[in-house]
Amino acid sequence: MASRQVKINIVAVILVGAAIGLVTNYATDAIPAWFTDQSRVWLIFGLLVLLSVIVQLMAPQDKYERSSARDGGKGQPRVSNVPGRNPYFTGRDEDRRELRRLLKTRSRVAVHAVRGMGGVGKTQLVLEFCHRYGAHLDVVWWIAAENPTLIPDQLRRLGTALELDLPADVADATQIVVSHLRGLRRWLLVFDNAESAADLHPFLPSSTGRVLVTTRRAGFDALGGVLDLDTMARRESVRLLAQRAPGLIAIQADELAELLGDLPLGLEQAAAYLTQSHMPPPEYLQLLRASPDSVADKGQASQRHSPDRSLQTLWTLSLRQLDEHHRQAAQLLAICSYLAPEAIPLELFTANSAVLPAPLGTDATSAAALSHVIGILTDYSLVKRDQDTITVHRLVQLSVRAHTALVTREAGSEQHPLAWTITLLRADLPARVYGEPSAWPRWRQLLPHVLAALNHHTATPDLIPYTASWLFDRAGTYLQTTGLTSQAKPLLERALTIGEAAHGPDHPSVATRLSNLAAVLRDLGRPADAKPLLERALTIDEAAHGPDHPTIATRLSNLALVLQDLGQPTDAKPLLERAKQIRASR
Repeated sequence: MASRQVKINIVAVILVGAAIGLVTNYATDAIPAWFTDQSRVWLIFGLLVLLSVIVQLMAPQDKYERSSARDGGKGQPRVSNVPGRNPYFTGRDEDRRELRRLLKTRSRVAVHAVRGMGGVGKTQLVLEFCHRYGAHLDVVWWIAAENPTLIPDQLRRLGTALELDLPADVADATQIVVSHLRGLRRWLLVFDNAESAADLHPFLPSSTGRVLVTTRRAGFDALGGVLDLDTMARRESVRLLAQRAPGLIAIQADELAELLGDLPLGLEQAAAYLTQSHMPPPEYLQLLRASPDSVADKGQASQRHSPDRSLQTLWTLSLRQLDEHHRQAAQLLAICSYLAPEAIPLELFTANSAVLPAPLGTDATSAAALSHVIGILTDYSLVKRDQDTITVHRLVQLSVRAHTALVTREAGSEQHPLAWTITLLRADLPARVYGEPSAWPRWRQLLPHVLAALNHHTATPDLIPYTASWLFDRAGTYLQTTGLTSQAKPLLERALTIGEAAHGPDHPSVATRLSNLAAVLRDLGRPADAKPLLERALTIDEAAHGPDHPTIATRLSNLALVLQDLGQPTDAKPLLERAKQIRASR
């Protein structure tokens, strides 16, 4: 690159010299007298060319700026323990360029962190960086930093590889290695999966080398720049799947990436499972849609070198730490794991703190207190916060659900996080939906979360049945009100089934469920199916409230409309007259 830059500068100076010649020829009267002496001009020109060459040759070259295209990244540093390259590494061009930009600092040790949620590809990005650009360095040393007590021994191994004379004491040997690095220029240390910036301070040489850190935790901006790594772009996800599972066609790869939230580890596992099991892609996609908790964790990312090679183990340590040290944060995350992987308004928690479990309910009474709890989760890269909402990745949710299933197995149903979630949604959502437009915006905002929670309830039908039946019924009614009648029907059917099991077949709430389901069937053009439901609802309400209750008038009117739809106006007339009499007597 240096020789190329020299050539560019020489050409530039020649052009300047040519311009000077033209000026001396055509503007002699307008310039100083000494400038008209062309021998002096050309002497100055020659000195400029020489000076340009000297400056370029003496300038220190940033080894990270040298392209590895010439050797395909196959060269090796003199001392290295970097794990093998991932042959399936895909994309991340912008992130790789940003990492190179961050590491161009020459004046002091350049420490930069790559931060992101588990499985997002932090280690894989840094590993590719080492293989691509490490050939221009003398030392590239990889340190597993999750347990800081093991760092000194790994630095001692570096000293051995550098053929240093080291004492038996590990701490003393570590200081010798760190001091030795201070005398070198071209080295890179990688601290993989570090938990705390403070843990690394004793091991950072103060020279012009480089340090890269991968972490899920916050606080590393105190050491240097931080590259926040997000999930993959969709086109990169599709390309990765095409490489790993050639049997996938583009539309299948796109849907699979959507279902897995573009998380690299999830994509790698899915591709590995498809390859190993020879399962047809349409069948796998169908299973993933219907039961993500049982399918998404199949397969193993064989190219990963850490213990976190599957979604099953990826967040285990973080979740255990939350259980032990941050109970409120663990409860909040558990509730969010049963909501949709979309923006969750924080007021859902602050406005309904009374129904939240202890101790979370105590800490969610104000926005400031809740922010502290959320701060713990963002520190662990388990949630993302954007102003007044938080979002949890769908595969984090999957892992949290699996974890809480083990924790709550011995607890009662009221302590199940899904029970907390459904109770919270019922406390927040307006009960009156039909004919109440003022209630619709809140239902519209929370509908994805309602549907997600209800979908999980299908696997645990005995969990808080009274509240669940209400939520199924209200959600179905809202969908019917907004014209989504076909989608409303299965929800109302579930509301009826759960209500009958919870209350018994003759309870007034069952009559309400019957009537609401009948209304949807009528909207779908199925009055014959609606008629027996309304007749049963009328019988239940007459037994519960007596023959002259206002509810009876409503049931009679609805049944009369169905009879008219069936072409039986004669049978409908006495029902309408009776309903009119009941209303007139009130």
